[in-house]
Amino acid sequence: MTGKKEADQELQKFYRDVLPSNFSGARRLLHSNVDQLASDSDVETIRRRLNDEPKKLGELRKLTMTMILAGEYSDIRRFIHEVETAPEFIVLESVVVTTE
Repeated sequence: MTGKKEADQELQKFYRDVLPSNFSGARRLLHSNVDQLASDSDVETIRRRLNDEPKKLGELRKLTMTMILAGEYSDIRRFIHEVETAPEFIVLESVVVTTE
């Protein structure tokens, strides 16, 4: 029982302290933080599209953004690392790299 209680407490802490509290907060987090991480990584945002209809997953909502970025391979790698290690909860679902 102790393990379950601790897991429940950690989950509540995650919901309270890590996830945005509402849809507009999630939108702000994506727009401002991801743009700043791209800029800090010397990656140019060419285009981005935000799905304004979040997918419902039980009590949670999933907000999806598609981005087209341009930059040197090492800068793209740095951007990915920055997103994955940021304190905000952002999940990269897929990455496609092409060359011109």
